Amino acid sequence: MYHFLKEKNMGKNKFVYKILVLIIIVIFASLVIAPAVSVIIRNKQIKKLQAEENNQSVENAEGAEVVVEEEGVVE
Repeated sequence: MYHFLKEKNMGKNKFVYKILVLIIIVIFASLVIAPAVSVIIRNKQIKKLQAEENNQSVENAEGAEVVVEEEGVVE
């Protein structure tokens, strides 16, 4: 790699080197960012589902009639 950078066409090779480094940085950044974004999206979906379940349980509680059955205790 050192020989590659010490050639006579330093300007051309420097440009190629910068492009390779940029590509490597983009690959590593995508490997880090993609899982983080998927976790954030999953958490939002879970919160949304929990909110929907809470709303449904509140609606069911408001519309339901309370029936209390008394059991006879035989001694």
